[in-house]
Formats: sequence, C-alpha cells, structure tokens
Amino acid sequence: MMLHEYLEDGINNKTLDSIYEIDEVLLKISENNDKVVYFKGQKQYYHDKIATEVEKLDQQNEQYRQLVLNTLKKHDPDTKTFQFPGIGKVQRREGKSSWEIGDENNVISALINLGVDKNELVKVKESVDRRVVKKYMESFIEQNENITGATMKQGQESISITFDDSKSKPKAKGAASVPKTEDAKPKAELRNLDL
Repeated sequence: MMLHEYLEDGINNKTLDSIYEIDEVLLKISENNDKVVYFKGQKQYYHDKIATEVEKLDQQNEQYRQLVLNTLKKHDPDTKTFQFPGIGKVQRREGKSSWEIGDENNVISALINLGVDKNELVKVKESVDRRVVKKYMESFIEQNENITGATMKQGQESISITFDDSKSKPKAKGAASVPKTEDAKPKAELRNLDL
C-alpha cells in the first residue's frame, strides 16, 4: 500500500506491514516539514512584500491628497466643499493647532508660578496631564504670559475625501477587480500556517 493511501480514509487502526517501512513514513514527515518551512518563509516573504506595497500606496495617496489640496488652494481658495458627481466630494478643513510640550518641568513650574495647582496639572502617577497643561497654557498665553519649554505647532490644512456608493464609479486605469469566488481565497494550507 502506498503511503498516501493510508491517509485517504484516515489512519484509525491502520498499521504498516512491517517496522522496516517506518523509514518511508519518517522520510515523508521530513519532506512535509521541509515544505512547512518553505511555506512559512513564503508567507513571511509575501507578508513583507505586501506591507511594502501598502506603505508605498499610502505614501502615493498622501501625495495625491496634497496635490488636490494645492490645486484647490490655487484655483478656488474660498470654496471649502467640492462635489464630483458619481465619484465623491472633497472638503477642505482648517488645521487644528496644538501645543508640543518639550520641557515638561519648565512648563509645569511656569504654570504653578502663575497660580495653577500642581495636582491639577500632574496625574496621580506623576505624569503631566497634557490636556490640562495645554488648556492653562492657552489661557496664560492669551494674557501675554511667557511659558518656556513649549512651542506652538501650527496645524496644517487638510482635506476629507468621501466616495459615493454608486456602482457606476469609474475604475482607476490599470486597476484590477478582485474576483468574488472561492478561487480568490488563499489556500487553506497557507492561511493556517503559524509563523
């Protein structure tokens, strides 16, 4: 009997005809182990390759978003929302400014010197409550008080892109559609491998 025939109906109580046939089984197990190592390597290779492609596409999309924003700012700086029927819309949003606290000790000392209770600024585990610190910094800066250790980081204008759900959307040139069949699923052997 060939080895693969033993597996067809399950092993259950089957045995080899002789102890001397075990070497064939051991060779088959070794061959399978080599295949597993190969498939695990292949899985990692494709995972890394896919991650690289995703990162590349994300970077391209960020550049495209900047291109759209630059175009809108140049050609129609006063309009905030643009409709593209059948595709979607683009909305310009003002950037939100935020504080970057570089030297926490200086910022906290300055706020305490201005009358803010340290317990309100510092969390129980003795870490700075940046939200509260930033709130107080905003308040004191408006009163022309100088707080060292932090700089104002200006928010950047950005855009929001929303796509229509219609099925008549045009495809990007060269874009392939993903088949929705069983053939499109990864092989079970590859899906179930652990790295």
